[in-house]
Amino acid sequence: MNEVEEYHLENVVNVHGMIPREEVLKKQRESQILLLLSWNNPQEQGIIPGKIYEYLDAGRPILSIGPSEGLVKDLIQSTNTGFHLSEFESVKKAIKMFYDEFEERGKIEYSGIPEEIDKYSQREMAKKFAILLDKIVE
Repeated sequence: MNEVEEYHLENVVNVHGMIPREEVLKKQRESQILLLLSWNNPQEQGIIPGKIYEYLDAGRPILSIGPSEGLVKDLIQSTNTGFHLSEFESVKKAIKMFYDEFEERGKIEYSGIPEEIDKYSQREMAKKFAILLDKIVE
């Protein structure tokens, strides 16, 4: 809120506080675009934030902004669930493209690849984890 006040954005920024998880998931499924922000930290290139799994489940286009390389970029590209961008001009173009599509069609199309997205489901991730645990126990 300090930054909101500092930049006089009180009339355009709403801070809702904590929202129940089920309501958050519902809002994600209803959204036209889901925004994922990543830090531009080389140490985080091998990290996939948990939020992206919720976003994959929501079945809505993802606009990811972060470092030019890394697992998040690879995941978004392999699942065709949106765009991972790192340059200001490319982010600007993507937002304009989404806006134009929404103006023309009244919605933004989602073109995720179900077979690829399923690889990141809780069930599939649990299977992979179980395989690793089995190898440790052997």
